[in-house]
Amino acid sequence: MTPKPRFGSALGSILLVAAACYLLVGFSQGFVLSAWSWRTWVVYAVLVTVYPVGLFAGWWKKREPVER
Repeated sequence: MTPKPRFGSALGSILLVAAACYLLVGFSQGFVLSAWSWRTWVVYAVLVTVYPVGLFAGWWKKREPVER
């Protein structure tokens, strides 16, 4: 039996991915956020958004249905 996902662990994972993506983009484009092009911001937003959606989908599949 797998443990139920918790909000805190999901939030920590999301922040870790956001930091990793920032480092990835930062080393290639520079760490000054105002110097990033709009294309860089789009790539960063997509990378940071896709992972939480995947986490939510995994949580949704594992959730227990509520009985009424």
